[in-house]
Amino acid sequence: MELDTVLRALLCVSPVIAGVVLVIYARSLTGVNGFDDLSQSDTKHRAEQGDAQAQNNFGAMYLNGRGVFPRNTTKAAEWFRQAAEQGLASAQHNLGVMYLKGEGVPQDDTQAAEWTRQAAEQGIIEAQFGLGLLYGEGRGVPQNYTQAIKWFFRAQRNRALQKLKKILT
Repeated sequence: MELDTVLRALLCVSPVIAGVVLVIYARSLTGVNGFDDLSQSDTKHRAEQGDAQAQNNFGAMYLNGRGVFPRNTTKAAEWFRQAAEQGLASAQHNLGVMYLKGEGVPQDDTQAAEWTRQAAEQGIIEAQFGLGLLYGEGRGVPQNYTQAIKWFFRAQRNRALQKLKKILT
């Protein structure tokens, strides 16, 4: 199922949700989540010591060619995997996007869905939306519109809670 078909179906349920889905979809295509702008030397030291956030940062540096790093998607995926295997949700999302696109790793919808699911269950909004798309399209998971809508609603609810939290603080 294509994105436009999913959006048409969502428009029947809720135009607001369809709009939120489009916004989240656009953000999810960037694939880099949770980047913490530390100095490169501090990040390298922390990453090599096993700090998951630093490993995610290192992956983002390689993915985007930041600092003195040339763009290297294979090294980015390696660093994201190290952080993802430690349970860092943003790294799980980043690795899922890389599997979905086939950047730095072989394209693999099943791996994309698994890493995306892990990030979605930890509350990463872009991953929740992405998992909804994967269920809607049947990529890496059996096609299941009920699950797709569940994850779209969860992403929308969490997005609304984020906005409310910003207003209240």
